[in-house]
Order: sequence, then C-alpha cells, then structure tokens
Amino acid sequence: MSFLKSLYTVLELESSEEEAEQPSKRARCEEPEASASPSHGASTSASPLFLNKLEESEDHSDELSLQQIFEEHPLGNSAALHAVLVNFMIDLPWVCRECPSLLSVPRLTVVYGDGGDASREIQKQRIQRDPKFLTKLHSPPLPLQWGTHHSKIALLIYENCLRVCIRTFNDVFPDVHQKSNAMYLQDFPLLESNAATAATDNFGADFRQQLCKYFGESGGFDPSELERYDFSSAAVAIVSSVPGYHSGPALLDWGSLRLRKLLERHAKPLKDVEGEGIICQASSFGNLPKKWLEDFHSSLSASQQLGPKPPLQMVAPTLSQIRDSIEGWVSSVALFISKATVTSYQALWRRWGPKQ
Repeated sequence: MSFLKSLYTVLELESSEEEAEQPSKRARCEEPEASASPSHGASTSASPLFLNKLEESEDHSDELSLQQIFEEHPLGNSAALHAVLVNFMIDLPWVCRECPSLLSVPRLTVVYGDGGDASREIQKQRIQRDPKFLTKLHSPPLPLQWGTHHSKIALLIYENCLRVCIRTFNDVFPDVHQKSNAMYLQDFPLLESNAATAATDNFGADFRQQLCKYFGESGGFDPSELERYDFSSAAVAIVSSVPGYHSGPALLDWGSLRLRKLLERHAKPLKDVEGEGIICQASSFGNLPKKWLEDFHSSLSASQQLGPKPPLQMVAPTLSQIRDSIEGWVSSVALFISKATVTSYQALWRRWGPKQ
C-alpha cells in the first residue's frame, strides 16, 4: 500500500490511541545512498532491489515500472527469445496490453496459481499472430489441501543474457499500480568457456541451484536452460517455498530453515542496536501457532548466535491507513489477518507511523 513507500518509525498499536496525522500517500524520505553492489538492472540504481512505480508517482531511481522490466531489454537486445511468467494471480491480457512484446515473444511460458482461463485467450491470440509461437501454460501441483502456488518470478531469456526478476506483486492492475511492492532484478551474461571463477563461485552456484530446485518442484520450465548463464555476479541469495512436506536434508532447502542457514553463513551479528528489533511486514498473516512463531523468530535471529534474540515485531496497516490509501477501503480485500492472530500476540503488533 502507498503509505509503506516511506520508511517510518514503528509505533505500537493501541486501539485507544488517536492515530497521528498520516503523511501524504506519496511522501518519501530522502533518497538512500547508493549501494556498492553491482547493477545489472534497467535502472541507474546501484542496487538490484527496487520498488514498483505507482500511478502518477514521481520518478525515482529505486522504482521500476512493468515496462522497464519487460520492454527495456538489456545488452543491446531488441526482444527476448523466451519469457517465463510465474505468479499466483496473472491477468495475462492486461499484462500484454501493458507489455505488448509478450504477444510476439517466440516462446512464452506461464506458470500460474489463478488466471488460467484468461491466459488461454492470449494463447489463442499468439497462435493467430504466428502459428510458430509457442505458449505453454502450467498450473503447479498442490499436494496439500491448503497449499497455494504463490511464487512471483519472471525470467527473460536472451541469446546473450538472462534477466531474473523476483517480485512481491501479482500480475494484476491494483498490485502493480496501486500497492507498494518490492522486486529484485538482475541481468546475467552468458557463461564463458574459460570462466573458471564462475564455476567455483559458491554464491553464484547456489543462486543457480536454487532456481533449478524451484522449477524442478513447480514444473512448467526446464531449468537446464539456465546452465549456460554466469551467475557469479549474483547479488542476492534465493529463499524458495513450494507447497508440500519436506524432510531430512531437504528441510534446509526451503522456507524459514533455508533463511536460517543463509543468515548463519552470511549475516554478521548486530552490535550496538539495543532496543532495535526484527520487523516483519506482510499483507497476509495466517494462523501462527506458538511453536512455529518461535522457530521463525529463531531463524530470523540466526546471526545473533551468541547473544539474545532481537525482539520480533509484526507490522500491519490500521483502519485509517487502509481508508487513506490509494485504493481506499477496496484495498482491504487483499489483507488476510484474523482477529485471533492479532489478539493472541498483542505485544508483537506495530503500525507504520510518522516520527513523533
């Protein structure tokens, strides 16, 4: 939601407290200093992490539009050879209106949780344009009754590079234009035959391995297509989640236990941060059993192995913040937080608010 676009001080949620005056929906704090990490994205930002560009918002180097992801091609390319769209909700006709190159890409793969019927209409349109165009639609297996395919990733495959974009938004109009979301975007060159460093780079190899594991579980895309790209410049580590049960060594490959392993290996212990905590913000907080929440807290605190766990804080929008957002009350349909979840852990809840 738009009010999350600025970084505000976290204030406690108290129903009896009158909320402080909210800042403008498009208010922003000062631009952060550029990161030293390498940039491979369609932006001048030095970081591969971005926000989505909202309707009528000002231009900022840390924001990307849908067109910048799919229509501004890297390394001199004029079009992708294969586009892979993975999401829970996909309004493919709308996405193709926003990014028309997807109608003419030689190969289009859509891995969806919801939106199959509309995607089939685009499949027909692409065949009418050129019978040689290949369109593959795939709905991943859901082995659990309550399982959901919720992953959000896009791959653009070129002759000389690969673009990877992992997003937090569904491919639907309100998520892209009216809700604040985040994304990671990075382009990777071809793997050179004499690139010994690429073969021995553990971080890059892990990045590729996690992509391959994910698509190996979800299906719809042959991960062997990724083998010819050089991931040694990967700026992030991937934490995937797929519906189902995991056991043995595979437990550490997915979800919060994978995150715990990464933090233990790569994160440095925090120092001189008394009073600071771990802030978790999401649009959906389902049933949170005490044991699961304790394990999740332990995973997030993995870098603090020799010290006490930082306090855990969970952030959710208040009624007035929902009312005053770009979408207004309509945006509440995307929020799934049960009363039981809130009342069971009242001490953990916070809200975004302006500095006092």
